[in-house]
Amino acid sequence: MLIFGLTGGIASGKSTVARMFATYGAKIYDADRTVHRLLSDDTDTIRMIAKAFPEAVTKQKIDRQALAKKVFNDDAALHALEAILHPRVRSAEYAFCRKQRQYGTKLVICDIPLLFETGDNERFDTIVTLYAPQKLRKQRAFRRKHMTEARFKAVASRQWSDYRKRQYADYEVATSIGLPHTAASIKEILAEWGCL
Repeated sequence: MLIFGLTGGIASGKSTVARMFATYGAKIYDADRTVHRLLSDDTDTIRMIAKAFPEAVTKQKIDRQALAKKVFNDDAALHALEAILHPRVRSAEYAFCRKQRQYGTKLVICDIPLLFETGDNERFDTIVTLYAPQKLRKQRAFRRKHMTEARFKAVASRQWSDYRKRQYADYEVATSIGLPHTAASIKEILAEWGCL
């Protein structure tokens, strides 16, 4: 089984490209979705966050706005939150890949926004990074619910620049030229790896 890492800055098109890979039979692991599940349903994660950030948890429910506000401009608080979440996200990724291997899946795409930033890049057979001009990514991001200028800047500041990601990736795909170009790039990568 092949495991590809997929990354890129905020609103670079990761979800769209993951769906393109899925049309060729790839199974998708979505790190952001895992974080959402952990914050919503995982009792151990909620307990740990309640201990570290009591003001962000009421009746065993995480108040995401309160949590975001707490870590927004506080690096120590952000690192404390990441220390809770990142190992659990990685563990879920490993479990997903193990299950797909048992199913006989040929290709798994791990959609991970902070792939380089969290280290251990060697676990992937190859890494694809997406890039687009910041102005375009900002336009895309502002179509999302609850996006603000401050939030966009906060997320972007935690991520490596497109330039730096492209230095470390095996493949770089522009998502600003149009969907047909992006789709053709994905097809080329799959062809190189014998996945078509």
